[in-house]
Amino acid sequence: MRSTSGGLLVPAAALAALLAGGARPAAPGEFSRRAVLNGKLDLLQAEATADLIDAGSPAQARRALQQLDRGLSRRLEQLRAELIELEALIAYEIDFPEEDEGPVAPERVERAWGAARQRIAHLIATAPEGERLREGALLVIAGRPNAGKSSLFNTLLGRERAIVTEVPGTTRDAIEAYAVLEGFPFRLVDTAGLRESDDRVERMGIDVARRYLDAADLILFCEDAGDEGRGTGDGADRAAFLAACRAPVVAVRTKADLLPVPRPSSPVPQARRGRVWPPARARRRGAGGHPGAPPRGVGPGARGGRGVSDRAEGRCGRRGCRDPPARRAGRARRPDRRGNA
Repeated sequence: MRSTSGGLLVPAAALAALLAGGARPAAPGEFSRRAVLNGKLDLLQAEATADLIDAGSPAQARRALQQLDRGLSRRLEQLRAELIELEALIAYEIDFPEEDEGPVAPERVERAWGAARQRIAHLIATAPEGERLREGALLVIAGRPNAGKSSLFNTLLGRERAIVTEVPGTTRDAIEAYAVLEGFPFRLVDTAGLRESDDRVERMGIDVARRYLDAADLILFCEDAGDEGRGTGDGADRAAFLAACRAPVVAVRTKADLLPVPRPSSPVPQARRGRVWPPARARRRGAGGHPGAPPRGVGPGARGGRGVSDRAEGRCGRRGCRDPPARRAGRARRPDRRGNA
């Protein structure tokens, strides 16, 4: 048994020689089919093999490996054994009603039926979770026009997929894309802004958005953080929207980087050897360097996804990195005792 050194020409010539000698290429799934026919795999394990090949996220691969290890097969075997026992009890009562041992107690039949029914109900309850893991959970981004939905969609996706402008109503149709977030598969959907409109095309887009909302597994409801300060938010419409949603809703305050940062009226600096140093405790309390400043990551920003990446930067800090690389690169060096930078 020899192996080629790679490339294109040598493996192709070796394969041609094998085919000329009477060999044939294996059909798709032929080895799995032979394993099933010979009792080495069951049908669920064969399906798990295909799921493992098609897995696009770590969670899908873990579930496929669990099923390949007969996780679901063992549960079905237990259910089959309970149903056979129930069938035997009922058949014995019908065929031998006058035996010396007497009739089967109704409580015994009820216990057997209750155990089987509970196992069946548990299997059915886990079916939607398996479908979401296989196809990807449907995550719908909704909100009023110009609320930052497309910006959040592009940031979560990691690329420019949706058009972003300052004109309300830019997105007219639903845009769907596949993404892996924290190891789990998601189907991200950017929808048209929800509002009353006289435009026929925009109304059609809003109808499509509502159909996606009805089928969603998770909803990100975008709210412009500036609307609260301007008093332009409609609380009644927001409450009606949240009441109509059947899926869990996560409220996202967008455009947080456009809010004015409050500054302290009388900051108290810390003196050290004749120089003024910003207190480290105040720097940790807020983004503005004082206790009254809003913390970082209140909501995603309108430019560059600021606020979304703070979670990754926080991980860097917990691992012992004093400052994340992005902050260290753009920060000036602190002067030493002699005044050198």
